[in-house]
Amino acid sequence: MAAAAPHPVSSTSEPAPPATAAPAAAAAPATKAPKAPKEKKGKKGDDIVAGMYALELDPKPEYLAQRITMFEKFKKEYDDKIAAMPREPITVTLPDGAVKEGTSWETTPMSIALGIAKSLGDKVVIAKVDGELWDLERPFEKSGTLELLDFDHPEGKKVWWHSSAHIVGECCERHYGCHLAIGPPTDEGFYYEMGMTDERAVAQTDYPALETLAKNVVKEKQKFERLVLTKEQLLEMFAYNPFKVHIIKDKIPDGTSTTVYRNGTMIDLCRGPHIPHTGRVKSLAILKNSASYFLGDPARESLQRIYGISFPDGKQMTEYKKFLEEAAKRDHRRIGKDQELFFFHELSPGSAFWLPHGTRIYNTLVEFMRSEYRKRNYQEVISPNMYNSKLWETSGHWQNYADDMFKLDVEKEQFALKPMNCPGHCLIFASRDRSYKELPIRMADFGVLHRNEASGALSGLTRVRRFQQDDAHHFCMPEQIEEEMTVCFDFLNHVYGIFGFEFNLKLSTRPENYLGKLETWDAAEAMLGAALDKFVPGKWEVDPGDGAFYGPKIDITISDALKRKHQCATIQLDYQLPQRFDLSYRSAEGGGTSDEDKRVKPVMIHRAILGSVERFVAILTEHFAGKWPFWLSPRQVLVIPVAAPHKEYASKIQQQLWDAGLYSEVDLSDNTLPKKIRNGELAQHNFILVVGSEEVESNSVNVRNRDDVGTKGKAELIPFPELLEKMLALKENKSIKNQLTTASLLTLLLTTALAAPTEQQTFNAAPAADALADLDLGGVFDTVKTGLGRAEKWVHEGLVREFGKVEVDSIDYELITHQDFPQYQIRMKEPSLCDSSVKSYSGYLDIDEETHLFFWFFESRKNPAKDPVVMWLNGGPGCSSSTGLLFELGPCSIANGGENTTYNPHSWTESANMIFLDQPVQVGYSWGGKSINNSPDSAKDVYAFMQLFYEKFPKWINNDFHVSGESYAGTYIPHIGSTIHEYNKAPPTTSSVHIPLKSLLIGNGLTDSYTQFASIPEYACDSKFAIFDDATCDSIRGKVPTCQKLTQYCYSAPSRFTCVPATLSCWQIAGPIQQSGKNPYDVRKTCDREGEDGPLCYKEMQWIETYLNKPEIKAELGAPKERTFESCNMQINQAFMFNGDVAHNTAALIPSMLEDGIKILIYAGEADFMCNYLGNLEWTQALEWTGKANYNLAKFKEFKSGKKGKSGGRTISTGPGSGVLTYLQVYDAGHMVPFDQPEVSLDFFTKWINDEPLA
Repeated sequence: MAAAAPHPVSSTSEPAPPATAAPAAAAAPATKAPKAPKEKKGKKGDDIVAGMYALELDPKPEYLAQRITMFEKFKKEYDDKIAAMPREPITVTLPDGAVKEGTSWETTPMSIALGIAKSLGDKVVIAKVDGELWDLERPFEKSGTLELLDFDHPEGKKVWWHSSAHIVGECCERHYGCHLAIGPPTDEGFYYEMGMTDERAVAQTDYPALETLAKNVVKEKQKFERLVLTKEQLLEMFAYNPFKVHIIKDKIPDGTSTTVYRNGTMIDLCRGPHIPHTGRVKSLAILKNSASYFLGDPARESLQRIYGISFPDGKQMTEYKKFLEEAAKRDHRRIGKDQELFFFHELSPGSAFWLPHGTRIYNTLVEFMRSEYRKRNYQEVISPNMYNSKLWETSGHWQNYADDMFKLDVEKEQFALKPMNCPGHCLIFASRDRSYKELPIRMADFGVLHRNEASGALSGLTRVRRFQQDDAHHFCMPEQIEEEMTVCFDFLNHVYGIFGFEFNLKLSTRPENYLGKLETWDAAEAMLGAALDKFVPGKWEVDPGDGAFYGPKIDITISDALKRKHQCATIQLDYQLPQRFDLSYRSAEGGGTSDEDKRVKPVMIHRAILGSVERFVAILTEHFAGKWPFWLSPRQVLVIPVAAPHKEYASKIQQQLWDAGLYSEVDLSDNTLPKKIRNGELAQHNFILVVGSEEVESNSVNVRNRDDVGTKGKAELIPFPELLEKMLALKENKSIKNQLTTASLLTLLLTTALAAPTEQQTFNAAPAADALADLDLGGVFDTVKTGLGRAEKWVHEGLVREFGKVEVDSIDYELITHQDFPQYQIRMKEPSLCDSSVKSYSGYLDIDEETHLFFWFFESRKNPAKDPVVMWLNGGPGCSSSTGLLFELGPCSIANGGENTTYNPHSWTESANMIFLDQPVQVGYSWGGKSINNSPDSAKDVYAFMQLFYEKFPKWINNDFHVSGESYAGTYIPHIGSTIHEYNKAPPTTSSVHIPLKSLLIGNGLTDSYTQFASIPEYACDSKFAIFDDATCDSIRGKVPTCQKLTQYCYSAPSRFTCVPATLSCWQIAGPIQQSGKNPYDVRKTCDREGEDGPLCYKEMQWIETYLNKPEIKAELGAPKERTFESCNMQINQAFMFNGDVAHNTAALIPSMLEDGIKILIYAGEADFMCNYLGNLEWTQALEWTGKANYNLAKFKEFKSGKKGKSGGRTISTGPGSGVLTYLQVYDAGHMVPFDQPEVSLDFFTKWINDEPLA
C-alpha cells in the first residue's frame, strides 16, 4: 500500500518540548536510528481496497469482551470497598477562600461545581484537589482545597486531549483490532501508537471511518470510569497486549497498584484523570499518521501512530484548521525554496546548502550577535571541530551523549566531531595560568557543530546534523554569578525584543543521570531560582528533572506570530565541568605562582540565545512569513526602470545603494512594467523603486513599500539622497516595521536634551538657550490646533444627544454631566481591552467643548465595591498616564513590539480601582485648543473630573481616594491634593461632593527644585551610584549655588521672569548625564537613544505608541481616529518649562495637608538619577510642620516584601498606621519602580492604602 502523504496543512516548526509534540507527517520519533521504519507497502490498487474496509471488525477482537468481563468483576469489588468506607463531614476550600461542606466518599468536585452554577458544571473539564489533578466524579476522601479547571487552562487542555486520545484508541481497536501502546496528549492535541495484528497499515483513507466511529462514541456519552488494580490484576487483564505487559513489568513495582480507565469498550492502563464523559468532545479530527518505534527504541517493534485534535465546539476546530492552513503557508521549507534561501540534498542529509540570499540572512544574524558581543565584553574564539574521545570522556559527554556523535577512527584512536563547544572552551581556559583579575571571561564561539540525529527526525532547518550556535561560556568567580546572570538576561531580553518575541522561562532541575554532588546541585538550582526571581518575579516555572547532566538550566521559550512555542535560548549553571577539567584561578589571597597559592575553581555558565542559527532562521522565516525586516532582508531594494531609456539611471541608483551596504537589485529584463513589479512583490523586496523620466530629471525615485498597500500606485517622488539616508537609518535601527521615517522636531529635542523632566529627561541649558531662543511656543500650539481642526469639527457638528447617550464619529458614548459644572462633561464607553476579568471604562472629560482629556478606568480585581479609588498620573510634563498603565502598573503590559498586551499579575488593580488620566491637554489621546502650561490649572480640571466621576459612580463616594504618580507628577500631585483639600473645606458649589482624599503617593518625583537639584552632585559623584569623573563633579558642584540662588528668587516672587532662569540654571547641573551614555532613569543601564532604546531610553515607550495608534484600539477606547498618540509630547514639556512651572515651591503645599491628616508617601528607586532618592529624602526632612522633629529622629527600618520576606528597601515614617509622612527607598529599582520591582511595588502600595505599617 502506498505510504501516507503528508497532511496538507500540518505545521513544520517544531514546538518546544515535551517531546511528545507531533513531528512532521511520516516522520519517526526523534531518537537515534540508522533509518526510520518504513510503512508497509501493498500492491497496486490497495489504496482502493483500503477505502472499502468495514467501519468495525466483525467479529470483534476477542480481547474486548474478555477485558470488559474482568473490569466489571474488579469494578464491583472496588465499588463495594468504597461503599464500606466511613462517611464523615468534610470541608472543601475554593481559591477565593469560600468553604463548602460535604461528606467524604460522597461529595465530588462536580457536585460542588453544580452547587455553584449549572453552567460551571457544564464548562469545567477537570478538578485539582490539594494540588493533584482529580476526576470530577471522583469523591473527596478528606477535607481539602479545590480548583476547577476549564479547557482554556493548560492542564485542562492536556486532560481534554488525553481523554480524546482514549476515544481514538477505542476507534482504532474497533476498526483495526490493533494492540494499543501509548496515547499521550501533546502541546497540539494528542496521538495514539498501536501495533497492527496483520499486514494492514494506517492510510489517509482510514480517517473518515475513524472520525465516524469517534462521532458515535461521542454521541453515546460514554462515562470515563476509574479503577485501581494491582500489578497482578493488570498483567492478567492485558496479557493479550505485549506493549502493555512490557510497560506494566517495567514501570509498576511489585506489590503496588495503579489505575485503568474505561470508556465504552476501551479499557486502558492509565493514571488519568479524565473528563466526565465522551459527550463533552463536540469536535474531533484525525490530522495525520506516521511510523514510529515502541518507546522510541529503534531496536523494538515498529508501530503506527495517529495524530488528532479535539475541541469543545466546532468553531474552535474551524479556527484551528485555519491556523494550520496559515502555518502551511509559512512553512520555512516552502519559503526557503521560493526565495532561493537554502536546500537539502540526499548526499548530505541534515546539512543545509545555503544559497546566496540565505547566506545573507545567516551572516546578518551572526554579525548582529558579534556586534552585541563587543558591547558586552565577550571574546570570540575559534576551536577545533574534531577531538579525541578522551576529551569527551573527561567532560562526561561520552557516557551520556556518544550515540549522538559522529565518530571517526584516526591512527588507532577514536575521535568525534564536536556536538558542542563547552569542553573545548575548558581547554582554552586551562591553556595558561589564570588570575581572579581576569574574571569574568566571556568566551563566544560560532564553530560548526555536528550531531548524529536520526534520519527520520530530520526536518528542514528545525532538526539538522550540521549547524552553528551563538554559543558562549562565562567563566566567573562564585560571587560574580549574579552579575553574569544579569548580563545573560539583559542580553536575551535585548535580542528577543529586536525580533518582537515574547518569551517564557522555566528552571530545569536535576535529572536522573546527573553528575556531581547533591548539595552542589541544590546550591546551583537555588542560585538560578534567585536569578529568575530577580529578572521575572513570579513569571517562571519549574521543569523537574529536565536539566543537563552537568547542571541545572534555564530554558527560554519564545512565541512566534502564530503563538507557537519554540525553545531557543538556554542559560546553564555548571559546577561540574570546571571540576572534571580541574580548572582553577589564583584568588586574591594567593598573589604568587607557587603551588601554595590559594587556587579556586571557577563557575561556568553556558549561554545561547539564538540557539542553532539554522533553527532560528526557520523560526524567523515562519514568524515573518518570509516578509523579512529590512535590516535582515536578503532583498532590500529592487530598482525598476519604466523603459529602456531609464535603464542607465536605474543601474546607477542600484549601484549607489549597493555601495552604501544595501542588498539592491535592478530588473533590466524585457518584461512589462507590471510584470517586473509583480515579480518584485513575489520575491518580497522590502522596497521597489520605479524610475522614469521624471525621476531621472529630478534625481529622485518613486517608492513602493512592500507592507503599505497605499503605495501600490504611483507615489510622491522622493529625492534619492533623502531616500538613501532613510534606508540606512532603517537598517541601523533594526526595526521590524518596514517604514521609512524622518527625525521629527520632538526627536531632535529629545536627543539634544532640550527636554525638561519628562519621566525625567535631562535638560542641558547651555545649548537649550540658543536652540530655543527663536522658538515661538504660541506658533507651536497654533500648528497643533490647525492639525486638530477636523477633530474639533466633528465634536461640534457630529454630536447627537439622546437619552444620556452621545454618538461621535460613529462611536457611542454614555454622557455624564453635573449641574454645577456645566462647562464639563464626561463621554464614556466600556472597552474590551487589557483585562477582560474586570470592568473598565474609557473616554473623555470634555471642557468647554474645546478641551478633551482622555481617561481609562479599571475596577479592582478582588473587591471593587470596598477597595479604594486611586488616580495615577505620569509626569513629563507632557507624558501620558497610559505609559504607566501599559509599562508599569496597569492590569496589562505592552508586549511583542506593540502588537498586543499581556496580563500583569502585579497590577495595582489587585488592590484598588485605578483611574489613569491624561492631562494636561495634548498629552496622549487628550487634545483640543486650550493650552495648559502650569500645574495649578491642571489641578482644577482633575477636581472637576472627580465631581463628574462620583456623579456616575456614587457607590465609591465613601471609599478612600488617593492620588498617585511619578516624575513630574511630584509637581502635579501636591497641587491636585491641595485643590481637592481646599475645595473640601470650602466647596465651590452647593452640590459639590466631598472627595474622600486619604493620601498622596509620589514616586521619584520632582517636588522641591531647591533641594533636589542640589543633591545631584552627591548622588552622581559620592554615592554608590557615582557615574561622573572628577572634572565633571567639580563643574556641577560649582553650578549649585547659582541654581539655589535663582530658585530662591522664584520661591519668593514666582513669575516667568524669576522662575525660567532658575529652571535653566538648575538643569545645567543634570546636563552631563546626557553625554555619559547612561540611562538617566536607571544609571545601572546604558541608553542608546539613536537605536533600539529610543529617545526615552525604553523601547517599550515606542511599543506603546505602536499599540495605541492602531485604528481598532482607538475605536475600542473611544479615541478619535485622527488623534496620533505620543508617549510624551515635548511641546507641552517646553511650554511648562518656559513658564517656569518646574521651579515653583510645590513642597510648600504639603505641610497644611499633613497637619489635616492627609497622608503622604514618597518612594524612590535608588538607581534613578533624575529625581534621586537622596534629594527626595532631603526635601521631606526639610518640611516645616509639627511632625518634623519626630520624622527626622525616626530610624530607618527594613521594608520586607512578599511571602519570603525579601528586603525590598528601607523606610522611615512618623504617625500611626502606615504613617502620616513616610519615605521609602526602594532597592534595585530606577525611576519606574513598578516596572523594575513589580512585586515590591504592589506590596508597599497595598500596605499603604490599607494603612498598614511598611515596616
